[in-house]
Amino acid sequence: SREGQSFPPWASYTSGIYANYLADAQAAVGRLHVGTIPAGVPGVCLSRVKYAQGADAVTAACGSGTRRQEWGISGQAIEDGTYCLATASAAGNASVVLSTCDGSSAQQWAAQGNGELRNAGSGRCLRDPGGSTTVGTPVDVGSCSTAVSRLWWVP
Repeated sequence: SREGQSFPPWASYTSGIYANYLADAQAAVGRLHVGTIPAGVPGVCLSRVKYAQGADAVTAACGSGTRRQEWGISGQAIEDGTYCLATASAAGNASVVLSTCDGSSAQQWAAQGNGELRNAGSGRCLRDPGGSTTVGTPVDVGSCSTAVSRLWWVP
């Protein structure tokens, strides 16, 4: 599938058989509370540079660093067990970093039905500023829209 960028090579896709299992698959995914956070840009997932206070949240090729791409959902927090995803400040295009989980509004994210991931503290949405597949691009928050660079799906 070229790392999630192309589904036509799959026989179950081209024959339409996949549609028979779509509802069950969506229900199973809906019960997950740990997993990757894929972006609207095909093949891009949310990752982190390292496990440390203040470490940048970045883009990565999906599946390229499995442990760094695993996130848990606890209430409205997106966490890796020790640290939570947080906006670094209330500024307009604030960077998104790891921060010791404390329940603050900077660490609260609400998944919108259209794929946006809105931060409670800033009211802004998680985005890949370049909207590209450039690995290691630091993510930030910006105005909310349904542009592919601003769409993310939480487990």
